[in-house]
Amino acid sequence: MRRQSRSDRRRVSKQVPTERRRSSRTSVKITTEKKGGNLTIFLENEFVAETCFEAKESIERLIHPQSVNKVVVDLKGVPFIDSTALGVLVDLKKELDTLGIDFVVANPSKQVRWLIDLMLLDKVLRIV
Repeated sequence: MRRQSRSDRRRVSKQVPTERRRSSRTSVKITTEKKGGNLTIFLENEFVAETCFEAKESIERLIHPQSVNKVVVDLKGVPFIDSTALGVLVDLKKELDTLGIDFVVANPSKQVRWLIDLMLLDKVLRIV
């Protein structure tokens, strides 16, 4: 059997089609409920890098410091979250801390809670 030269390998590799998969992720659905000074934000769908920054902007537009003293982000409808999205939650907490607004993460699934604990974010975020 003949050994392939580098040029032969290059020719072979050029013939292999390189297709990029388009993301099939859907945006995070955001709904809210306001009771007194408490704003609850319900998230649905996967909360991942591809969608989290758009979601963060939407959440920031919902928060009016004059009328809100506590923000609860309810993750009951979030089956999966990645580290980038968790970073967005930490950023939101820091921003709200500077405004004197309490920040709480509620109802994470077992998988989401496991990742929060693994990244030691349970020391930073208040989880209920």
